[in-house]
Formats: sequence, C-alpha cells, structure tokens
Amino acid sequence: MYIIDDFIRFRTELIHIPLKEPISISLEQISTLLCCTTRNSRFILQKWIALQWIAWIPGKGRGNRSQLSFLVEPDEIVVSHAQQMIYSGQVAEALTLMQKYTVTLPRANERFQRWFRGQFGLQWEREQGKRIETLRLPLGEPLSVVDPIHAYLRSECHISQHICETLLRYNKTSGRMESHLAYHIEKNESGDRWTIFLRKGILFHHGREMLASDVIYSFHRLARENSPYQWLTREISEMIERDDRVIEIRLTGPNYLFGRYLGNEHLAIVPRDYVEQVGADFARMPIGTGPFKLIRNDDGLVILEAFESYFGFRPHLDRVQFIALQKKTDEKEKITAYGMWYEMDEVDNVEQTGEGDNGEWQRATSDDWCVQYLSCNQRKTGPTENLSFRQALQLILSPKQMLHELGGARHEVATCFASWKRDRFPGEESQRESELCFFEHVRLLLQQSNYQGESLRLHTFTDRDHVEDCEWIKEQCAMYGISIEVHYYAVSELLRPTTIEQADLIHDSATVSDDTELSLLEVFLSYNSFIYSHMKDEDRQSIDRAITHLQSLQSGIDQQNAIAEIEQMLQQQIAYLPLYRNRIGLMVDPRLHGIRINRQGHVDYRTLWYKHRS
Repeated sequence: MYIIDDFIRFRTELIHIPLKEPISISLEQISTLLCCTTRNSRFILQKWIALQWIAWIPGKGRGNRSQLSFLVEPDEIVVSHAQQMIYSGQVAEALTLMQKYTVTLPRANERFQRWFRGQFGLQWEREQGKRIETLRLPLGEPLSVVDPIHAYLRSECHISQHICETLLRYNKTSGRMESHLAYHIEKNESGDRWTIFLRKGILFHHGREMLASDVIYSFHRLARENSPYQWLTREISEMIERDDRVIEIRLTGPNYLFGRYLGNEHLAIVPRDYVEQVGADFARMPIGTGPFKLIRNDDGLVILEAFESYFGFRPHLDRVQFIALQKKTDEKEKITAYGMWYEMDEVDNVEQTGEGDNGEWQRATSDDWCVQYLSCNQRKTGPTENLSFRQALQLILSPKQMLHELGGARHEVATCFASWKRDRFPGEESQRESELCFFEHVRLLLQQSNYQGESLRLHTFTDRDHVEDCEWIKEQCAMYGISIEVHYYAVSELLRPTTIEQADLIHDSATVSDDTELSLLEVFLSYNSFIYSHMKDEDRQSIDRAITHLQSLQSGIDQQNAIAEIEQMLQQQIAYLPLYRNRIGLMVDPRLHGIRINRQGHVDYRTLWYKHRS
C-alpha cells in the first residue's frame, strides 16, 4: 500500500495540475516531495510508469528537467484496487483499505460504496456458455465454525443445514419425522433397539457414496470430539453395521424420542475419509450430502454452490454468496441493493426503488420463536446463587416494560420457552402490585438475600439488540441499588468456560426450531448452553431423571407435558428469566419467489428462485 500512499501524497502537493497536462520537474524536486533519496525516487517513478499512473519523459543531458503528466487520480486508483481485491475474494482487506481512506479520499469511498452495493442481490454471469444465477447477501460476521457437531450460532447452524443433512426430517405440519437420508426406520416395542435403512446412491460432495460406516462414524465422532451436543448419543450402547446400508443401534434403555434425535441438525452425516483427511479444517470447510456444497469460507467471503448430484431436488439458484460486512448498513442502502434483507427495527415507510416487476418491494413477516433470556449463575458464589435475589431480579426486570421502552423488533413477552405453553405459564405481569408495595417487596427480597451492593457481571454478545437490552437491564437494576457491570464479547470469547463461569448473568437467545421439544432439550442439556452451564448439580441430576422418564413416554402429548414440567421446575428455581420474542421483517425484491421463513427467521435457500424480466 506504500506505493498508493506515496502517489496520494505526491498528487496532493500538485493537485493544481490538471490530468494529462505535462509539467516540468526535476528528480530533486520529486525527492523532496516524496521525502526520500533520488535513488528511491527513480524506483517509485518506475512503478508509477508501469502502472500507467503517470507519463514520464526524462530530460536529456545534465541539468535538463523532465516532463511528468498525471494520467489518473488517486480516487480511481484506490477504488480500482479495492474492486480487484473484492473480485479475488479479499473482501475484508478491501473494506479495510477503503476505511483507511475515508477521510483523505471521501469521494473514493462514496464511489466504492455505490459500486459495492451493486454487487449484492441477484447477479447473472456466464461461465462456459452457461448462465449462472448467484444470490449475493451481506453477512454480519465471518463463519468460523460450520461443522454440525460444533455449530452454535443460528447463522452457523443455518448454513450447516444446507451442507450436511440428517437421516430423518421433522415435518412441522404433521409433527412427525419423515424419511430423508434413511428411507425407513424400525424400532422394537421397548424402544431400545432401532434399525436404520439407508437410501442407495446418495453422494457426498467429494463424490463418494454414503454408507452405513459413515453413519456410525458420524455418531461416534459427535460422542468423542467434545461436542456440546453429546446428549444426542450418550444412550447408545452399541452400533452394528448389518451391511453397507443397514445399521442396528442398541440403547441403554427405552427412548421413544430417539427418532427425533436422528433428525437433529447436529447429528448430520459426514464422510469419514474426508473428515480424517482434512482434520481440524473440517470445522471451517465441511462437506456433506446437502443441496449446496461449501466451496469457500474465509474472513470475508462464504460461497455455497448447488450440488449437481444432490439426491433430492436441485436448488434453483446456482450459488449463494455471503460477504461479511464490518459496519452497519443504512436501511435505504439495504433496500435498494441487496434483493433481500432483514429488518431489525420496525420500518413503516419504505421507499420503493422502481426495481422488479412492479417496483414495489414485498414485506414478509415471521414471528421468531427464539426467546431472549437472562441466565442466572447458581454455581458462582455471590448474589445470584440466592433464590431471594433471583426473585427480586424477576420482579425488577419486567419484559412488558422492556418491550414498551425499547420497541424495535421486540414483539411478544415470553413467559417460557415451550411454544405450546407460551400463554399458560403464569407471568409476573398478571398481578402487578402498587409501586409502593412493589418497591417494598423488592427491598425485602434483597434484604433476605443479604445483598451488600456487590457488583454483578453481566455478559453478552456485541450485537445491537443485546447492547440495548443489557443497558436497559443495568438501568432498571440501578433503580433498586443493584450494581451491574456489562461486558461484551465476541462469540468465541463468550463461549469460553472461564467467561461463562465468571459471569453472574448472561444475556442470550434460546434457539427454538420447528421441533420445539428437541430445541428445549438442547437448551437444557447441551454443554454450550448458558442455562445448563449455570445450573446447580442437583438441578442437572433432577433434569437427567426427568429426561429418562420423558424418553420412556410414547404419546406426543405426554412428551410435551413432561418437557413443560422440566421447564416449570427450572422456572420455579428462577434458573433463567425469559424476556421476549422478536418479529422478523423481511424486505424482498418482488422478482424473488419461493420464500420460506422458518421459526428462527431464516430463509431456505433451496427453494428460492427469481422470475426473469420479460
């Protein structure tokens, strides 16, 4: 970048000289302007000439001055260089470069941003005579983990599900499991022996056929590689490969939910040979049997490409690309450029762009089933291990008041995680006391807890909604004399065991998918769940006993009630405080069809297609 910096400094000193107008100048003058020796000046000039930034006619004879003409402006050089970096996939580097020149070259930054926004949405290209349709979307953060046994964030899991697939799938309409990689599943009457029959001809992305040995390997891998989702396989006592496409699984006891486990995204099937070949890099670049294969994933660019040999329906789109952006983007910019974007605030008046079939963007909304909550650390010595203190927090932090004061996409007060019980659990809003009695009640609980004004550590992510929520929580607690220190972390930092242990409270979002019951088990049993990490040992033991009972139940209603009872037990202990659910708004280019929004607010890229202009 020094060569560009040198040119900018040199051109700035001679900005009064028009382009392509020769000026008479000596090598000594150039050396003075560049603050270097004449030898270095010659070297720099040769580079500028080779890059066609200047024209240079050396003076003949001693003492004769040379002729120099500027051929381009610094703005054009910087923008062109950043564009080439984008084309080569150096997205993060290009954005950093333009950020560097925001003040010195504001017009260059504006020009680049206009061009960059135009790279999003649907892009048509021709490769080897074939029309390639690419949907290019912004990505908030780079994806460091896409491996299904380690993926944590909703974005990571969502991408992973397009790459790696499971033996069964949950049908949210029927509430039943359906065949997928496995075409048939059998279980014995006692529910402790399951036989899996695999489809023929299913290929992994590297071209090899999926076999029973890959299924067994995938299950063993989850169990042994320190996956936070080990509870999915912990009751497997033996797996027997009957032949290349038949596996018998024996459990330690009855588990009528095991078929649901087989459809869990973290129990996706991966190829043994490839995993062992690439080692640790599989976390970043996994392969599976899914409709898309991952062909690139680095700090700035993620590329999914349609898998031509997919055993199901091939996606309509040829590629989906995600470009990681380092800064928030203006709402109007999103609407005019990206083709599809999420509203994180309520937007009532949206300017139409004149693009698409009729120039009117479509607004699709979906109620997010995921729940924002506050986890209370009962394993750490301090105020939050005391039930009276947690009861005081529950009174102080009113989700209804939070929604009223913060607004935005916060849509519905959450009284629990169980979606089918969302209106039945008693909430703290039902019987609000008078202000005087309320304050006295909180004061009495704090007195019973022996709270002495200690400062509590509240940990959370750096996302804007988390920041707003935590600042509100801090203010509410301060009104009752509770001191809160908010600490913001990147995902990898917040998931560290030491960071979780140090926290008194953690603000997070519980992922609730179409299979709600399995989602709740994930929250209660996964090692990377803050709620599980903060539970007392006796609560963990109680949950294990309740899960054993749950797995012995065959009726879906009985299973739901058993899971609800587990959650009710934790709520009685105030292990966590459910806060609210969001409403997801999606602004869509009217040419984009096949939009399916799941309960986590994500779009299924397999079904997307564009209606071409006539």
